[in-house]
Amino acid sequence: MRLKAVSGNTLLGGEDFVNRLVNHFCTSIHAQFRKDLKKNARALRRLKNASECEKS
Repeated sequence: MRLKAVSGNTLLGGEDFVNRLVNHFCTSIHAQFRKDLKKNARALRRLKNASECEKS
């Protein structure tokens, strides 16, 4: 289900945006450094937390 409007609440519908950020940074890091972050759960969690903080 996709949200069309969030009525001013920036936290609604943000999971899709955070996942897209994480995927973008994973592919960018893989292209630059040849490191696959998708295999490392701790790195993914840190990246997701950082994306959540930047979103707000």
